[in-house]
Amino acid sequence: MRLKEEEPPLVRFYQPASNAMGPAAVQLLNKAYEQQMRVLLLASGVAQAHEWDGFLWRYPEEGFLPHAVWSAPYPDRQPVLIALEPLDVNRASILINLGLEPLDRLDQYDMVIHFVDGSSPAQLTSSRKLFRHYLEADCILEHWVQSPSGQWKKNA
Repeated sequence: MRLKEEEPPLVRFYQPASNAMGPAAVQLLNKAYEQQMRVLLLASGVAQAHEWDGFLWRYPEEGFLPHAVWSAPYPDRQPVLIALEPLDVNRASILINLGLEPLDRLDQYDMVIHFVDGSSPAQLTSSRKLFRHYLEADCILEHWVQSPSGQWKKNA
């Protein structure tokens, strides 16, 4: 659910230091949850959706992040919903795209997040294609890189 309809969507590319998407995603999900923001976690298939559901039951280790998969009861009530389609079922303002496919309907979300695996040439090529796609869609683009100590820094 877009809260800032007068502004173009913000698309952020996050590049974790370890190239491990899981811990970085949990960090961002926790931050969004603490700020009472809803998130749609877009999986690229059923297997990935169930993998992330299991992952979020185990992490963060020091707490619990309320979430559900699209087929669970009351998906509209979930602060974090793992889905197979980019439909704003849970009134999310943030969409985290776990896949490498660009989104065409950006009008539903204030922010779209993609992760960049800097160790894989194929992943870098796909990320560059995504970047160009969103640039052509007149989105606001940001690239964030994580230091080995875990701090995030926005690239110019």
